[in-house]
Amino acid sequence: MTMRHEVPDSDGRVLQFAGELIAEATSYEPGKERWAELKIYRTEQGSFVLAGVGRSVVRGETDRTWASLIDDAAGVIARLTLIDGNSVHYIPHVNRQAIMAAGETCREIREAYAVQQVA
Repeated sequence: MTMRHEVPDSDGRVLQFAGELIAEATSYEPGKERWAELKIYRTEQGSFVLAGVGRSVVRGETDRTWASLIDDAAGVIARLTLIDGNSVHYIPHVNRQAIMAAGETCREIREAYAVQQVA
């Protein structure tokens, strides 16, 4: 169902768009002091918005938000794929959770994950 959404980015700005939430994931577990949350939206125009937050309950730390507008499903997979200190590409657990959930209803995400194009 299409709705209006607002998500904050890391610069204190807000992305506003019409679309639907197609997936969300979290690494939260009871007792954790820090965790990540990720949401994937599909806009009315067919692009994607990724919205994440690093949460903390540690004294002196604040939540850190970010958001990205991505043109296509391959870009979503690329954005959620990280590179470690040894130049190894990997997808963190919470990102994989969100990708798998999005793939249940979005064919483009499912196919982009199944065959990831790399440079």
